[in-house]
Amino acid sequence: MLLLEKNHKVGRKLLLTGKGRCNVTNNCDEDSFLKAVRRNPRFLYSAINRFSTADTMAFFEGLGVPLKTERGNRVFPVSDRAADIVDALHRYVKRSGAELREAEAKELLLDETGVQGVICKDGSEIYARRVAVATGGVSYPQNGSTGDGYRFAKQAGHTVVPAVPSLADCTPGSRCKAFITSTSPNKAGNALTCATGSSTALICELFTPKSRLGAYTCTSGRRLS
Repeated sequence: MLLLEKNHKVGRKLLLTGKGRCNVTNNCDEDSFLKAVRRNPRFLYSAINRFSTADTMAFFEGLGVPLKTERGNRVFPVSDRAADIVDALHRYVKRSGAELREAEAKELLLDETGVQGVICKDGSEIYARRVAVATGGVSYPQNGSTGDGYRFAKQAGHTVVPAVPSLADCTPGSRCKAFITSTSPNKAGNALTCATGSSTALICELFTPKSRLGAYTCTSGRRLS
């Protein structure tokens, strides 16, 4: 197995998740997990039934990373360090015998039977019986999320719908300052907005079409829905 990593260090995005703590998964059953997926939960049905949230927790604890469950069933390392998750995965890859190579895949190698490998940025070609694309989205180009996966999917003949923000900051058109709280019993949480933008998934869901979050209340007492 060969893992291509275009960044100088592996797991750069993981280091940012959960405000540097890494929200590993949610400690809930499969049905509860799927009900919380905002769009097309059926897409994850096969994956979550093959490798559940309980399997995920057991996997990382088996790698020597103790976990804890916090409000909303969110699971974090006991150490509150995302780096512990990255280091555990890095050790797992090395121990499994896989090769980790710093290289950037720019294009898929295709023939009439399907994907045969990748073409790298330096022009080299790597052939493989199986190619797994795990590139992230387009939310943080500085950490490698430059939309490569969408381009590969199109090249392979898939239909790609326009991307919309999810776990990303929103920047308002004018200066604003507010504190918004979700009143939904299933989506409790706060989101702080400031002059430079708004953070957390709560803000993004507020502006998501057909949002399932329910009502919001600003510190001014104004109700948003």
